[in-house]
Amino acid sequence: MKSAAIIGCGRPPQNMAGHKVGWGVALGHADGYLKAFPGIALYAVDPNAENLAAFAEKWSIPRELCFASTEALYAAVIPDAASICTWPGLHVPQAIEACRAGVKLITVEKPLALDTFQIQELISTAKSTGTRVAVAHQRRYEPPFEQAKKLIADGAVGQNIVIEARVGDDWDILSWTTHWFDMANYFFDGPPTSVLAGVDHTGQRRYGHAVEDASIIFADYGRARQAVFITGPAALPNFGITVRGERGMMVVGNPIKLWTTDGYREIKASNPEFTSAYAMLFADLWSTRDGGVSRCDIANCAPATAMAYAAHESARTMRRVPLPLTTWYAPLEVVQHAPAVQKDPPLSIALLADRHHEWAKEGETPMAGRVGLCEALEALGHRVTYFEAADELPANAFDCVDVLVLYHTQRKTRDSHRQLVGKWVASGKPVVVSHCGIGAYPDWQDFRKWTGLYWVWGGESLPPSWHPHVSCELSVDDSRFDVPWTSAWLPIDEVYQRLGEGSAIKPLVTATAPDGTKQTYAWQVTAQPNVIVWLPGHRRDMFALPVVRDGLKAAIRMSIDR
Repeated sequence: MKSAAIIGCGRPPQNMAGHKVGWGVALGHADGYLKAFPGIALYAVDPNAENLAAFAEKWSIPRELCFASTEALYAAVIPDAASICTWPGLHVPQAIEACRAGVKLITVEKPLALDTFQIQELISTAKSTGTRVAVAHQRRYEPPFEQAKKLIADGAVGQNIVIEARVGDDWDILSWTTHWFDMANYFFDGPPTSVLAGVDHTGQRRYGHAVEDASIIFADYGRARQAVFITGPAALPNFGITVRGERGMMVVGNPIKLWTTDGYREIKASNPEFTSAYAMLFADLWSTRDGGVSRCDIANCAPATAMAYAAHESARTMRRVPLPLTTWYAPLEVVQHAPAVQKDPPLSIALLADRHHEWAKEGETPMAGRVGLCEALEALGHRVTYFEAADELPANAFDCVDVLVLYHTQRKTRDSHRQLVGKWVASGKPVVVSHCGIGAYPDWQDFRKWTGLYWVWGGESLPPSWHPHVSCELSVDDSRFDVPWTSAWLPIDEVYQRLGEGSAIKPLVTATAPDGTKQTYAWQVTAQPNVIVWLPGHRRDMFALPVVRDGLKAAIRMSIDR
């Protein structure tokens, strides 16, 4: 009598509501074994007693053939075959354990492994123990896909073939799209030469490992053959795989829908021997006991899992990744376990700003720099209290405040501003003047001295300042300005020119425009060292740049530690 163990019975259907995890996979394996080999002895393994009992009842498995662990199973019996239906982190360890225990036929659910190093470990172990290992990409046996492969090979859609495959319902690459990777490999008789991908990643985990939220992946198979995979959208068209060529298009389903230069036709796919995809997989695997390679052999199907890690590596590095992979780690785990950016202790910041250049229409998010500045300060871990610079300040505005940040161009100085801001600056408390803040209070001469350099408005004795919108190269002049770079590039921003001189300054950063014009872009006021000026930040989006946030962080720190 043949025997097979189902390792990992999973959650019963009534406990699956709202979950993407359950016992559907194990059900498919048990049903497949029984259809392929009526009368086969099934063993069940699961550490959860409730799940184990429910699975055993479903398939009429005697209690003595149920085990709480693989150790207990192999101590009692070595089955002919085993299906690894546990979470992905256990796939390779349990498959290797089965190889070493003497199981000769092993099917491992997808994704095969948690990194490509594990794949190599399993392949090596299976070879040394003489074990046949298959990956559960059972769709290779389903009649529509068999028929589609034949149509492609026969030239039904011509040459220059592009496969487009989609997965919706918020699924991820490893959990689902690996099936479509494998199907493209099946249609093209081998894996691609390279993968290029972009992903939306928010740190999500599923089945205990890192996953992305959505992705788009391009795979180049050479010889004018390509594939595009889209994963994640909740809503999808009513098809999963489309094949396009120079002669036509095919939507894979049952029936297969085929549009060509000869017209439209539908092809009903059938296979008289087909009972279930899993049954076909197990029968095929069993036939290789004395030699041969099954359609889902690990050599054929492992590349689908490797493609997932190539896609993640491509997204991580923003580069095309060639196959076979030369990196054996899981890229999303690298991303999720990256050291956290060191933040300074949180501070209470009073932001005195106005709404100049607020271009947003009704209902839109403002694009003015004050919004980006506030977002940047909060991203650095600080608590921000916003004060509208066009209004009078309440008497207690700066109570319990650590740093004052100025970002406005109000030309008329209000009494409350003179009193509160003047007292704050003169007392030596930390002040950061950001971008347009050097144009504030032109009627207040003391303030112009406190800022060192200032914006010259029209109508004064000096020629007015101006600001071309250009990119610039930033270079650090003073190592006390603690940014993680000595030079950096800033995309298009207002680069100030012809600033007035209110008092002596100590240059911290210089900006060089494309025409070679230089301008001090960050400075400390010599007579008022508690005042640090950091100029970048014309629009909201500029404050999202790491370079700008680095400078803002350094300015705050220097205003305190001067």
